[in-house]
Amino acid sequence: MCPRFTSLEKEPTYTGSLIGMVAALQSRVNTTAKSLSALFSLVLFSGCPNAHGGGGDDLPDDRADMRVPGDLDMDVLPALDAGPGTPPEPESCWSGTARPCECADGRAGLQYCEDTAWLDVCECAPLVGGGGDGGVPDGDGGEPDGDGGVPGTGSCVPTDPEWCDGYDNDCDGIVDEGRVCPDPTIANTLPARGKVWATRRSEHRGPAYMQTIWPRGTSDEVRGFDTESLYFVAEREPGVFAYDGNRQVRLAGPGEDREIPTPPCFGEGVRWFGFDRLQRFLYVCDGTLRRDNGELIRSGLSTAYDRPGFAVTDSGAFLGHDRISQVLTWHLASGEDVVVDTSFSDWEGTVEVVPLGGVSRVGDSIFFVASRKFRNNSRMELVVFRADHGSPDLLLVRRVPVPSRTYRHVLALPDGTVIGGWGVEGGDRVFIFPTDAAGTRLLDGAINGFYFSRTD
Repeated sequence: MCPRFTSLEKEPTYTGSLIGMVAALQSRVNTTAKSLSALFSLVLFSGCPNAHGGGGDDLPDDRADMRVPGDLDMDVLPALDAGPGTPPEPESCWSGTARPCECADGRAGLQYCEDTAWLDVCECAPLVGGGGDGGVPDGDGGEPDGDGGVPGTGSCVPTDPEWCDGYDNDCDGIVDEGRVCPDPTIANTLPARGKVWATRRSEHRGPAYMQTIWPRGTSDEVRGFDTESLYFVAEREPGVFAYDGNRQVRLAGPGEDREIPTPPCFGEGVRWFGFDRLQRFLYVCDGTLRRDNGELIRSGLSTAYDRPGFAVTDSGAFLGHDRISQVLTWHLASGEDVVVDTSFSDWEGTVEVVPLGGVSRVGDSIFFVASRKFRNNSRMELVVFRADHGSPDLLLVRRVPVPSRTYRHVLALPDGTVIGGWGVEGGDRVFIFPTDAAGTRLLDGAINGFYFSRTD
């Protein structure tokens, strides 16, 4: 029998018959690696798609789930129910991800996934001096560069990065600084009342459309967009969106299909657009912020602001992200500008704001994602921050361990949930990291971005 898929999630439900069939044949067949692969190949290519979608990055999406085990890139493999009398297969996962766990002394830590399987150890911040059950496994990212500073030995080299091992690796007199230790904490959240839309490209160069992908089980659609690709949208009211349409800003939705004038800029000259809480149209062009049909609100804005790295709060403040300098700035209704601290000087490794994913807005708070690499680039995180109206300081919401990829269209929800994806041939592989479970795949498809639609 084949795995059963439902809705947009394409999450498999296994009956165990596939593994059971293999087990039954083993008593009669000398199952070498090649013969087992051939057996799976016969089953899979006779009409049953493969399971979880970690493989297939080098094939078009319509074939991404039609691979034999020997061809998989081992990014994700399913955990199969082997049936009665057969030892269970190890639970599979995305290499580089982690889930919360509890250390021996009751502290919270993280259990990491390597080689598509959960490690046995629960990683926690060790006690100073290397004591305690830090649980840092062998081979965890390798050794820092330099002539010494091997993690866990107490030696240090000033040019080496800090490690989570209970010692001062970089000789600065501070132990395990820079947020290098696992931390499953989720804080500074707000309720995520709403839904997430994916802007999708139709097959055969047809018009683009929008479809809800979260919460799970929703499948609303909006069509009528006069373009093949939707790269940026803004919701005026439920189901009515402004969008980029053939070098102009247009409005689509029930009873709406028209151009929105944007003088003195037209077409690609409009760097951002959206609606305030009174549903008034706003846009940025030539370093100015304007309303409706050209009314000037603010001048002197950065010309490097780009969609979707811009947002407006309910109180009328604007947060802009300069794609060149990586600077975030609040532009307040009073005319004051407040630069947000994005130096990330207290973080080990590199941290960069991700402008491609857009933002989630709730009241006077903006939620966005930054990408981080540390431990000699052996680990990667998507870090969720919250920016509050006019504040120069960011609030940390969540650190999400992820596979080392080039991420695009990453969206952070106000409750800390992260949705995004990386590119595969023909589209994107879309994942979700909820706040209470390990990351899972949502869908594969031709995605141009995500939009959080508030319902409060």
